[in-house]
Amino acid sequence: MRLEELVERIAREKGIEVKDVLRLIRGKVEELGGLIDEEAAALIVAKELGVEVPNKKVVLGRLRIADLVEGLKSVDIIGRVLRVDPPVSLMTKRGKSKVASIIMGDESGEIKVVLWWAYTAPIEGFK
Repeated sequence: MRLEELVERIAREKGIEVKDVLRLIRGKVEELGGLIDEEAAALIVAKELGVEVPNKKVVLGRLRIADLVEGLKSVDIIGRVLRVDPPVSLMTKRGKSKVASIIMGDESGEIKVVLWWAYTAPIEGFK
């Protein structure tokens, strides 16, 4: 979906002026330090306002942890690993798996990251 279409959709569904939607989008770009373009900012604004948009992969660039919102995909975050929990083995419908979690943080906050992996044929050098 093009930026213009997305802006119009947000304005129509939320009953607000196009200029106000554009102001929100520019504010989001500024808030994220220019790391995202207006289209990505429009998608974030739409999500925050509860406006459904077609599922489309958009490269957002790096975000701070505090800027994550539900539904984002393919985001890069740089932070520090603050805690590593030991992995747990379990059985799933697909076979034996492992799950572990880490707590990761940056200047804006912390987030729990859950890591899943399934056992396959052993890869030399990995446990």
